[in-house]
Amino acid sequence: MLKPEDITKERKRFTADNLSAENQSGMVIYDAKFADVKPIESKPFTVNAAQMAQINENVFNYFGTNAGILQNKYTEDEWNAYYEGKIEPFAIQLSLVMSKYDLYTAGIVLRERDHVYREQASIRKQSNEAEYQHTVI
Repeated sequence: MLKPEDITKERKRFTADNLSAENQSGMVIYDAKFADVKPIESKPFTVNAAQMAQINENVFNYFGTNAGILQNKYTEDEWNAYYEGKIEPFAIQLSLVMSKYDLYTAGIVLRERDHVYREQASIRKQSNEAEYQHTVI
């Protein structure tokens, strides 16, 4: 029987040797320590109708929608309820975020432009003062 620290060390070695990107052959090589190695058996199965209905219901509840909306088989009232309950609140939140983002970025641009204008004005002022002093002297 292996000690827990030996098992951990062997697991790390096995992973590094066989499951890394350097192993381009796709083969896994193991020794007699791994006597109980069993391949994974894929057993596909079909979900029965009751389970499928429950899965669909859980997904619809999670996303707040229904089969009519997803399959484009809705009535006008169903669409209006869905739009007012899901799409419109998201659209309003998105427009508010984008407005704040636009104002924020516009503020940055205006501050930068103002900073450049002030620097240019300062340079012109210094240049004019230098010319004035030069002509006075």
